[in-house]
Formats: sequence, structure tokens, C-alpha cells
Amino acid sequence: MLFFLRHHILRPLNDLNLLINRLGQQTPPPLPLASVDPLLNPLFIDVNTMLQRLSELERAQHQHQQELEQKVRYATRSLLEYHHALAQSERLATVGELTARLAHELRNPLAGIHLALANLAAEIGDAEKVSRLTLVLKELERITRLLNRVLDRSRHSPEPASRFRLADMLNSLLQLVRYQIPAQITIEPRIPPALQCHLPEGRLQQALLNLVLNAAQSIGTDTGNIIIAARATEGYLRIRIQDNGPGFPAALLENGVQAFASDRSTGTGLGLAIVQRFCHEQGGTLTLTNLPGNGACIELALPGSV
Repeated sequence: MLFFLRHHILRPLNDLNLLINRLGQQTPPPLPLASVDPLLNPLFIDVNTMLQRLSELERAQHQHQQELEQKVRYATRSLLEYHHALAQSERLATVGELTARLAHELRNPLAGIHLALANLAAEIGDAEKVSRLTLVLKELERITRLLNRVLDRSRHSPEPASRFRLADMLNSLLQLVRYQIPAQITIEPRIPPALQCHLPEGRLQQALLNLVLNAAQSIGTDTGNIIIAARATEGYLRIRIQDNGPGFPAALLENGVQAFASDRSTGTGLGLAIVQRFCHEQGGTLTLTNLPGNGACIELALPGSV
């Protein structure tokens, strides 16, 4: 009698209790079948099949939830980036309108200054002073062309590309830059004399001017060196400007170039943004890196080598 109660009543009840306890778990493991009463074995097999199916469904639901969370995070990030870019575009549009007005107002007095200096150069007989005035006149002409391009861009008429020797353009640029940077900073051009390119010459000159002045400002009052190198490869003109200053801030390298963001108290944050826009408009790229030890390096990759 006790044997009957133990094996045919108590043991099945214990097995059922195990079954109920397993079903109450969040991810129940399969039920052991070796010690189950034969009468309950089919039931336990069905329960194990159900538990396996529930486990598969739970894994699928968890994976689906992760995918949904990832999509939500991506959509949120994309939306924030879009609003940030939109805000930047609105600010740049405002700055562009203001710049166009200033360009229009500055052209007339610059024309008068140019005429006065041209007359002065024709009247004096000192060759050295005439040479220096000629350099100033060329700079005034470049500024006038720049103002005209600003107005053209406001009318959606960008400067067309032209073929020119990069070394000649850079030499002309450096003649002007040497009056704007401290004497203890040297500039070392490494441009092949025969290297030609097909790009908007004035805009490239302005981009290089911004980068050279930025490098000089990062060096500050210390003794420094700025190297400008260029090469043509696979249809691209690659221009590298590197200095031995403190390098780029970590935030700039991490977040990228952003308009109106500058680590200098007197900076506008537009110099690098303008250069980057020029590169993108030409179908190229702008890359910023820090050199080992100290120093910064900027590379322009422009599809315009000849």
C-alpha cells in the first residue's frame, strides 16, 4: 500500500509540483524526463516542446526589441544632426547676406584707394617703394576680386575653374603672408614647379591663406615652422599644410569642423568651415590630424590635378 502511494500518487504529485515551479520561472530550462513517472512522461515531453518554443519566441522578441531600440537611437541621432545642420545653414545664410552687403559697400572705397596708390606709384621715383606699392596694389586687386566673388556667390555665380601652376600661385600668396605673420615663423613650400591644377584659383588661394594664418596663430609667439607640400595622385591634387604648434583640440578632431566653433577667444570659427565647404563643393575632402609629438596637419584632396 505504501509502495503504491509513494510511486503512483506522491511521485506524480512531486513531478507536477516540479512542472509548476519550472513554468513559473522567466526562462525555464527543459524538464528532466529520466525520473518522471511514465504516466506523466507525454505531458512533460509536450511541456518541454512548449518551453523550447517559448524560449525561441523570447529570444526573437528580445532581438526585435534591440533592433527597434537601435533604430530609435539612429532616428533620434539623425533628427538631432538634421536640426543642428539646419541651424548652421540658417546662421551661415544670415552671415552670407551680411557679407554680401559689406562686399558691396567696400568695393567703392577700395577702388578709390587703388586709384590713389596707382597714381602715387607713377609719381615717385624710388624703385623699392614702387615695388612695395605694386605688391599692395596686387593685394587690393585680389581683395576686389574676392569681394566680386562674394557677390557672385550671393547670385549663385561661383568662380569658374582655370588651369594654373600651383607653385606660382603659392609664391604670390607667400609674398603677402610674410607681412602678416611673426618673423620667427618660417614657411617652407614644397611644391613641384611643374605641378598644374584645374580649380577656381582665387578660392583655392583664399583657402590656403586661411590655413596658413591659422597655423601661424596656433604657433603664436613661439619659433615655428609651417610646411606646405603638394602632389598629384590618381587625378587628385593633395595639399598638406603642417606646423609644429600645439595641434588641434581633441574636441575638434572628435566632432569635426563646425561653423562658429573656435578655441580662440578672438576666432570666428568660420575659417576652417569655409575651407571645408570649398573642398566639398569641388568634390574633395578636408582631413585634420595631429602629428606625433606636437603639431597639426591639414590635407586637402581636390579632384583637379592636370
